[in-house]
Amino acid sequence: MLAATLSDTDFVAFQSLVFAAAGIHLADNKREMLATRLGRRVEALGLGDFRAYYQFLMSGDPSGEEREHFINSITINKTQFFREPHHFEFLRDHVIPEVVARAQAGGPRRLRIWSAACSSGEEAYSIAMIAHSELARAGFAIEIVASDIDTEMLARAQAGVYSNAQLADVPPELRPAYFSPAGSSWQVRPELRALVELHRVNLIHDAFPFAGPFDAIFLRNVIIYFDRPSQATLFQRLGSYLAGTGYLFIGHSESLQHLTDAFTPAGQTIYRLRAPGPARRRRGRATVTRLPANRLLISREPVRIDAIVGPDVGACVFDPLARVGGVAQLGDESARAIEHAIAQLAARLVEAGATGPALRAKLAGGGGATPGDRELGARTAARAEAALAQAGIAITSRRIGGPSALEIQFFTSSGRLLCRDHEPPRG
Repeated sequence: MLAATLSDTDFVAFQSLVFAAAGIHLADNKREMLATRLGRRVEALGLGDFRAYYQFLMSGDPSGEEREHFINSITINKTQFFREPHHFEFLRDHVIPEVVARAQAGGPRRLRIWSAACSSGEEAYSIAMIAHSELARAGFAIEIVASDIDTEMLARAQAGVYSNAQLADVPPELRPAYFSPAGSSWQVRPELRALVELHRVNLIHDAFPFAGPFDAIFLRNVIIYFDRPSQATLFQRLGSYLAGTGYLFIGHSESLQHLTDAFTPAGQTIYRLRAPGPARRRRGRATVTRLPANRLLISREPVRIDAIVGPDVGACVFDPLARVGGVAQLGDESARAIEHAIAQLAARLVEAGATGPALRAKLAGGGGATPGDRELGARTAARAEAALAQAGIAITSRRIGGPSALEIQFFTSSGRLLCRDHEPPRG
């Protein structure tokens, strides 16, 4: 049994490390909890005290394996099936009917939902049960993305094995349809497991390893562990991952008040992405800048960048929070050259005040009058998408291909992109 105590100095050091590693603000009243949980890791490694464990994390863990155990130790994983039932009633009675109506109007027959702090999987599988029971027979594609920072919880979600006590809140009519007996426990059936895609994600620091849009995002009982600046940044990022007027579900003790104006209330701890209002007319002329000869431009100041693209592709990259953006015009170059151009654009945006994980991209161009132009454009667009994925930059819109080049106008402060067909001068 560890006899050493967690000193004031050690506690502050671990507080800083937790914040740097996971973005979690560990309150002073969590000191006893931290000492208990880290004490198990100190003993497992055969170290003498907490100071030795801290030094091991900082310099004796080159693979990062113990850093992962450290993060797992400090995360809190309270969850259950159908927790906060009104959220699942709203999903069934409002979100899914809107998705069906969208499909009837010619939209995609698809439902995408993100369980953004899925813990051991109960929330994600609850969502999947509702979605499958309502939509599967109608031929809808269902995709539930589930993420968490705790690798041990993700392993449990992957296994999908739960006790009788854990299944107590699953409606009786759903249990035999979606679970099979596994000894004294129950296991998620393969057809339900196939709907859930698991990822390890640090919500504060990571570039998300998937793209939007989602019809709904569940982020419940999580933001209480982040400081207010981190909360505000996170909600702005989540807004860019929602489709149209998609829904955000948060925990019963949480609120978006004074954090963001991107959402409007839609129910008890349910918010809807606010529909954009009419564009405000600007007084005077917009500052207009054309791409220079090197075909790369970023700006700290609000400007409109004009370019003609096709079969070249314009990669318009911006940070919606820092309100800085830039354009790289990509042509008939190797994949490595395009990857270098995207990395250079991202690096210069960060120098101008952007945050790497917040960067978003819009692609335009790749068209032309001849099949050869369009083939070249498609190849360039594919390389641009791969380079953006490599850089961890999510793509929010694409306008690729077509029978002509495009004239684009990109507004760096808002990320707005306007496109129209380019008509070459006559005569």
